[in-house]
Amino acid sequence: MTSTTPIADSPKSRVLADRRRRLGLRRIVRWLLGPDTDTLKQQQLMLIVSAMLFLLVAAVFNGLFGVTPLLLVSLYISSLPVLAWLWWQGRWRDRTQQATTIVLVLLSLIVAPATWFLNAGSQGPTLILYLVLVSYAVGVQSTQSRSRRGVLALLLVSPVAWLLAELWVPHWIVPYPDATTRIFDLIFSYSAGAILLSIVVFGHVRRFSQELYKASVLSKRLTDMARKDSLTGLLNHKVIHQGVMSALALQRPFSLIMLDLDHFKKVNDRNGHLYGDLVLVQFALVLRACCEPSKGQVGRAGGEEFLAIIPGPEEAANVFLAHLRSEWAICHLEHGPVTFSAGAASWAPGDTLNSLIQRADDALYGAKDGGRDRWVMAASSGEGL
Repeated sequence: MTSTTPIADSPKSRVLADRRRRLGLRRIVRWLLGPDTDTLKQQQLMLIVSAMLFLLVAAVFNGLFGVTPLLLVSLYISSLPVLAWLWWQGRWRDRTQQATTIVLVLLSLIVAPATWFLNAGSQGPTLILYLVLVSYAVGVQSTQSRSRRGVLALLLVSPVAWLLAELWVPHWIVPYPDATTRIFDLIFSYSAGAILLSIVVFGHVRRFSQELYKASVLSKRLTDMARKDSLTGLLNHKVIHQGVMSALALQRPFSLIMLDLDHFKKVNDRNGHLYGDLVLVQFALVLRACCEPSKGQVGRAGGEEFLAIIPGPEEAANVFLAHLRSEWAICHLEHGPVTFSAGAASWAPGDTLNSLIQRADDALYGAKDGGRDRWVMAASSGEGL
């Protein structure tokens, strides 16, 4: 007798069910807090959502256990529609900054003072509430917001004012019914405060990680822009020259090849500069692809001239150029084929950047004088393509 695993309990079905649950939870979070691309807005909306949840749970807790007078419970419950409306304005009316400021003012001027006087004053949990509010105010308010300093000052000064009021008129404070109620209320408040502070820290870390990622992407983009030719994506004139200097410093065999598209001015004159740019881009793509097997470097020297650094002896340069010629010949161009000429100079002891470039340039002119559509190796008789 063989046993079979029910389809509903199979590992695959459990994975799919778990994936669906996560997807559903992610959709709910995005509906509440907005897209993940705007972490500041998510944190601001999280303040409002957290405030609603905290007041709802606190109202239920205080009402069930008789921790505070019903007046405070009623205040908590009556604040929920106002917070829900502010959440709606922030989430769907793009007024998040204004809604966040109003929530902080509402909590600091109405909810927190009422909690102070109706929930045992300094013996109760209100100081924890103020600490959480200050943490949120620092984290969710934009540094460019005019109200940021005012809200922070209000949150920092208010507890001092209530402490002084408690000192002068202690009979205004409604005490706990008994010590046990106080302990349970402080445990509840501490737990809720710890959760809210954890949400703040998580939001800060998430924002920092996202901003760091954006900065790294932007830094890489700027580095690429500084290193690469804007049209072809190849290394620019400065960087390819630095590559030649690095190759010279290694004191290992390599060849510097200068390439030039034949009669390119006529291509531009006949078909327009936009088409000429397309030809340059296409040639750059083929040039880069042919250079990859040799692990060399290619760059644009300017205009229709290109440079290639090919590691290895002179024969490696000949192999590269032969490969480039065959690949470029089968490349379809709308207005007919465009040939190239090249001059190559292999490294010799004592070569400098200027001497190597000069030799490659002389070889290139030799290829052009020889009829174009060919390459010439420096200090050689020249070879046809």
